[in-house]
Amino acid sequence: MAETTVTTTTEKGHLRRNWFFYVLLVGLAAFSGFSYITQSKALTQQQAVFESEKEVLKTEAQNTLSAVEKEGLTTTAKALAWATGNRVIFEDYDDVDGYFKQLVKSENILEISYLEEEDGRVLVSTNKKKEEDIFLISNLNAILQTEQVTFLEDDAKTPMVVAPVLNKENKLGVLVILYRTQQLKWQTKSPK
Repeated sequence: MAETTVTTTTEKGHLRRNWFFYVLLVGLAAFSGFSYITQSKALTQQQAVFESEKEVLKTEAQNTLSAVEKEGLTTTAKALAWATGNRVIFEDYDDVDGYFKQLVKSENILEISYLEEEDGRVLVSTNKKKEEDIFLISNLNAILQTEQVTFLEDDAKTPMVVAPVLNKENKLGVLVILYRTQQLKWQTKSPK
């Protein structure tokens, strides 16, 4: 009689018996690694896009704030120029000084001066050291010839609004308002 050998599953090697499990385990690990890498890459790209969009929004917000600020300063300068002109024709410089002092209490207005039209001499100013002196700035002639509300910078790069002071017949002088531009303050929340 011929002997037949019967092999049972217990006699096969461990890898041969469980090859499917190991292939499945390696495939799962490869898939997890691939998913992690692609998700990490996508998250990095998305973060870069968000940072770019955030900078664009910050710039737009600051530009909008600057436009609103200029519009408000234009209105303020016009109204103050009319009030100043009304008091100057009566040579009531004390009232003009009172107007100026009230406006300088605003946190963004640094200094206000009323200049004589002929030579740029400061007649009234919130900075009393400048009164009776010639307004010292490189573009004084341009300031004195201003016919409408204009935004300029002084020699120290401080922004200023220049407005003509008029009465019904002629130009009496020029109003100069030095101001501080508003900057938006950004708060970033740190992840918890």
